[in-house]
Amino acid sequence: MKKDPNLYAVCEFFIKPLTKASQVSYAELMKPKGCTIDLFISHYWGEEFAEFCQSTHRFACWFVLQKCRYLVDEEAAIRARQLSFYICAFSNNLWNIEAEMGKSLDETPFHKVIRSPTTQMVVMNVDQLASTFARAWCSFEFFLAVETGKQFCLNSRHGPPEVMYEAGIEAEMALTHLFEVLQVMDIRSCSCSVQEDFDMIHGHLASFKGWGIAEGLGGAEALNRIMKSVVADRVLHVFVKWGSTDKMQDALRLGANPNTLDAHGISSVTYATALHGSDSNQAQVLLQWGGNAEFQTNAAEVVDMFDTNGAKRAAAIVKVEDMDENIRQIYSQAVHCAQREHITRLTRDRLEEMHSIDSRVRQSALESIANEAKLGPKYVDCLAECLGHEDPALRYFAAYALSRPGASAVQYVPLLLDIVENEDEEKGVVLMAERALRTQTGEATIHKDDSRQSVGGTSSMRSSSFAAHHGSMEMVEDFG
Repeated sequence: MKKDPNLYAVCEFFIKPLTKASQVSYAELMKPKGCTIDLFISHYWGEEFAEFCQSTHRFACWFVLQKCRYLVDEEAAIRARQLSFYICAFSNNLWNIEAEMGKSLDETPFHKVIRSPTTQMVVMNVDQLASTFARAWCSFEFFLAVETGKQFCLNSRHGPPEVMYEAGIEAEMALTHLFEVLQVMDIRSCSCSVQEDFDMIHGHLASFKGWGIAEGLGGAEALNRIMKSVVADRVLHVFVKWGSTDKMQDALRLGANPNTLDAHGISSVTYATALHGSDSNQAQVLLQWGGNAEFQTNAAEVVDMFDTNGAKRAAAIVKVEDMDENIRQIYSQAVHCAQREHITRLTRDRLEEMHSIDSRVRQSALESIANEAKLGPKYVDCLAECLGHEDPALRYFAAYALSRPGASAVQYVPLLLDIVENEDEEKGVVLMAERALRTQTGEATIHKDDSRQSVGGTSSMRSSSFAAHHGSMEMVEDFG
């Protein structure tokens, strides 16, 4: 009998045959000792499996880059594969499903995993037909995310909404269709493979009390309003960037907040003003729905802080930082994000130069990176994240930046000391870490774990070598 290429088929032809002998879940088969779950995937089993894999992979790469923006694509992909997802078909023991599911919703693995403190986020994978919105279990998982205060992220094969703006016409059509389905969805009409599960879910939801936009409502009606407003809030920025006024109004009617800040710390009002003009229909619609007019101030410069051109980015950051205090306060989160993104882009741009066999090329890259520390402590913070990186080149120029006069980052002294005391560390990295320690402490000894430790300590020979190599060009050559 012909089977659609979805998770039902994957279970029948792959998961069950592989786990039949041991009668365990696929996850247990692969990792008998278990592992800590990072993320919970909510999805529809009838989704094409290839689309499901693509969605999950793109989300994982995006998620990793939100945590460590300096990573190159190859390393981001490696770290993405190290994440642990709860995916019911692979995580549940299909040979003992009744015991696995328990006798109540509180005993289900869905409930336990989402409530677990180690689960960072609930990710709802939505296929191109938006079938997820019509599934009772997915609605229940959204309810648990709301109830537990977990972060919630909508995801598709193009990735989360935040990246769909640049994904082309296909992504625009997919998001438009998803949003149209969202507007007519009703949790009370969702389907479930097992009628008993459906009855149990809706019995549980009956006691739910709405809040915020759903204040005064209860049960499925309240959850409908909240789900629609949460998703509308996630996609409003995208519709603004596309200039889709009709879709913007639909999102606002569903409860999207025109003043919500996106991952860059920028509101829809700022995007509308910068991209379409302060008098545009897009900007005026947002203002009519309660948008803050202050977000229109210097909107073009705020958006330019994230431009792909480095010089334009840097100039915009300086201009916004030079605005009066009230305006700086309004855009404080955007400036912080822009500073980190700017140094991240510079770092990634210089990675290839850092591995050059020509010491002059490496020196130029280091100067470019380290000089950014003059623009503010947030740049130093971002560079300091590289002190624990597995790539010695990244550790090296992080220490180099912290060795520059004016680069105040005393909180990173313990990390620098760890580098100095590591017998297996690259010589050049140790020398630069010692130089950074002298810059940060102004002396040869520092405090660590409430006791004084010698900077030389276990590496006195390295310290004496450091005295002979105090110039930046010599440092670069030592690293090579």
